[in-house]
Formats: sequence, structure tokens, C-alpha cells
Amino acid sequence: MILAAPGARFDPRWLDVGIHPGGGHLWRLTQRIGAQGAAASVLCGDTLDGTEAAAAGLAWRCVPDGELLPLAMKLAARAAGRPRELVARTKASLRAGLALSSPDHAMALELEAQEWSMDQPGFAERIRKIQASLAARSKPGSSTH
Repeated sequence: MILAAPGARFDPRWLDVGIHPGGGHLWRLTQRIGAQGAAASVLCGDTLDGTEAAAAGLAWRCVPDGELLPLAMKLAARAAGRPRELVARTKASLRAGLALSSPDHAMALELEAQEWSMDQPGFAERIRKIQASLAARSKPGSSTH
């Protein structure tokens, strides 16, 4: 996940220094911003600032400089607070899904992982906590009404 500040620069210098992009750069870039965006970036050297990068799909969000680190820490803490095996399995599914071309294959991949997750310790307790929280919010006089 990429976060950017408005002053960030996504500056493709590969061809400027006389080297072909490597490390899967072209593939990753095309996955994020399409063939046209990748061509404009790499072939033409079109540099994007943080706002443009977020709009193009190169960054998840663009936030003011002072909010960048707090947002990164908040998102990281949220991910770190989730069940480790579930996060690892979800990340694996995200990666595996990149190679799929059929929604049916994607559904099968995710269904298998979802069924696995429902068999994990703590799943039923997490559902009970969510239900209790929702019930508390819907009571008359609740501050969330």
C-alpha cells in the first residue's frame, strides 16, 4: 500500500539513465495504471505528484505531509491487530488473484479461503462481539443515532 503527500514525485528515470526497467516494474505499473499510463510514465517520463499518483492508482491516498505518518501508523496498527494467519492468507489470495482471468476462479479461490477462516479459533467470538456492538448502537438514546 502506498501513501503519498502532495509534494511526492513519482518520477520514472529508467530511460533517462539508459536502462530498461527491471524487477517487474513494467508489469506492476501496467497492473496499477494500465498500458497507457505505464507507457506515458516510462516512455515519455511523465512525472506525477502525490495527488496525481493517487488519482492514477499509483498511491492509495494522498494526504498532507503532517498526516502521512499518523495515517500510515493507523493503517499498519489496524492490519497488525487482525489475526496473523488470516492476514497472511488474505495477502496470499490477493497475490494469487492477480494471475486469474476468470471471476469463477476468483470466487473459488476466495470461497476456499473464506471457509477456512470460518473454521479458525475465535471466529464465532468475533461475530458475537460485532453483534453486541451493533445491538448497543441501535438502542434508544445511543449516541450513534
